[in-house]
Amino acid sequence: MRRLITGLAAALALAALPALANETSAELAAGGLVLTQDADIEMRSEDLFISRDQVVVKYRFFNTAARDKTIRVAFPMPEMEFSESPLPALTEDPANLLGFATTVDGRPVAAEVEQKATRDGVDVTARLKALGVPLAPHLSATWEAMDALPEAERERLVADELAFIQEYDQGDGKGMQRHLFPRWKLSTIFHWEQTFPAGRELAVEHR
Repeated sequence: MRRLITGLAAALALAALPALANETSAELAAGGLVLTQDADIEMRSEDLFISRDQVVVKYRFFNTAARDKTIRVAFPMPEMEFSESPLPALTEDPANLLGFATTVDGRPVAAEVEQKATRDGVDVTARLKALGVPLAPHLSATWEAMDALPEAERERLVADELAFIQEYDQGDGKGMQRHLFPRWKLSTIFHWEQTFPAGRELAVEHR
């Protein structure tokens, strides 16, 4: 558990840097969310707190412009993929795997979520959604949805290396059974529009 939490903390800390670093903002484009630059927004401090229960990153931003600025900011989460070992830090929420939450000056932020499933850099999000397969590779609901697919679709997923087969006896009297498990990676980005008041500091906190 300690190694897992420390690893997630390191990933969260690294993930925060390109999205909410000094002079960095984000905008939505046709291909998804991309990062842009805003020279008027300065990051004046960044504090990272790590415990066995949570990771907290606190920022203080300052708008040096003479007017308020509203920009889209983003926080990308670590990429997730299937693991045969239990991951106790993950939640059952398919859109918020790490229980991510944000406050600005102490007030909760209702962030939007963008998720993308990829295999070797190829976007397979639309294909999985069309099949009714959840994108979160660690959830049992995802595995069950794959097992419930028609045999031809299951074979295509395996042939395209989006899934692999495991055979095992569940101890239910049915003997050896074949089950599909994901081979794609899931990236999740939280983003929202934020107003930075002119000439004033703003406190942003992620948990």
